[in-house]
Amino acid sequence: MMAANEAAMIARISEREIHGLVNSGRIHFTEDSFGLLYVCSESLRELLSNELENPAKKAGTKEV
Repeated sequence: MMAANEAAMIARISEREIHGLVNSGRIHFTEDSFGLLYVCSESLRELLSNELENPAKKAGTKEV
């Protein structure tokens, strides 16, 4: 697990987009007792890997 801001830097997207991915169920996450968001590095890696295979889909964008 990694902090949301770290995940955003790795994915080269905004932290807001990370929250969008969490809310849409595209990446796994947990929150600590203070409400801080932590993202599953494996699900983020998988998402980024899938995007390299299909560049038409960008990490923080919604499908229409």
